[in-house]
Amino acid sequence: MAYAWRWTASVPWEDEKNAEGVLLATNAFIDSSEAQINGKRLEIF
Repeated sequence: MAYAWRWTASVPWEDEKNAEGVLLATNAFIDSSEAQINGKRLEIF
């Protein structure tokens, strides 16, 4: 749960374009099945 909190806190939610860029860069849009197959996880910057 702490990881999810840290990830959420690291996203600049007040700026839609920047938030979308962070979501893309941190693998937030990858389907969980695809992520598991490819060994990806939600990253924190």
